[in-house]
Amino acid sequence: MVLALDAGGSTTRALVLDPAGRPLARAGSGPGNPSAVGVETALGSLRDAVTRALAEADATGGDVRSTVLATAGSDRLVPLDRLVEHLGLDTGSPFRRVSDLLAMFHSATDEDTGAALVAGTGSVAARVRDGALERVVGGNGWLLGDAGAGFWMGREVARAVTSDLDGTGPATALTPALLAEFGLVDDRRPREGRAFVLGEIVDLVYGTDPVRLARLAPACFTAADAGDPVAEAVVTAAQEELAALVRAVDGPGPLVVGGGVWRRGAEGSPAPGLRAALAGRTVLPAEDGLLGAAALALRAIGLPTLALEALRRGAR
Repeated sequence: MVLALDAGGSTTRALVLDPAGRPLARAGSGPGNPSAVGVETALGSLRDAVTRALAEADATGGDVRSTVLATAGSDRLVPLDRLVEHLGLDTGSPFRRVSDLLAMFHSATDEDTGAALVAGTGSVAARVRDGALERVVGGNGWLLGDAGAGFWMGREVARAVTSDLDGTGPATALTPALLAEFGLVDDRRPREGRAFVLGEIVDLVYGTDPVRLARLAPACFTAADAGDPVAEAVVTAAQEELAALVRAVDGPGPLVVGGGVWRRGAEGSPAPGLRAALAGRTVLPAEDGLLGAAALALRAIGLPTLALEALRRGAR
């Protein structure tokens, strides 16, 4: 059998396939990115997903002949031999750990050359050549990068709301949207020279996980669709940032795209800069890297990937 794993910051999923590439069993678990949740939590999620998927397929780790793990986490945090042993797999069988970006690319195509863009909570793009990552841009996290993605949009929403309540910027429908998202009351009575609710927002933003601001991205899209000019400006600016990533990995082959921000924004009515960056390109959507991990695991031992095409079409 063949085992594919996709370990993300919120969920881990396992897929067991037969030698023809037909799915036999799936299982999910908690977060599996060691960079985001720590090594022990990530290992526990991976083992849980693998154990349950193999049990559903009436198999054991010894039946697995090839495994590929797609992850956004650092490959330096967990040595490969420890990972294989922890998952109960045969140490003599091929086990490959790949970037979730490369796996997402192969989830949509069997081509070995092209590009990929993910725009979800964060943003990152890559050029793929000969089946490997040749160049990666973005993906530097909420403090240093992730331009145009969910956190970036959420931060811009928070800044716009702060300006609204301060009186230094225009009124915007994003203000009630932010208050509703975080369960705050619109109390603008003055306290120490500013609206009481503004102080609450500042305390909340600085006192919580910064990436939590990504929760505001859907509200920004909704407000933009309703014609709020401040929200429209944030959406346009976000898409221009994504256009810069696409241009940075320009080249032959398809462009595989994924992520919630991409699906919600760019697939609807792209901003002019993004529309120009996509012109003339074959754009293939992909939900995640699980099917790509499966394709790479099958390839590793010379098995066909034809059976995955139906799954790819369904994912699109």
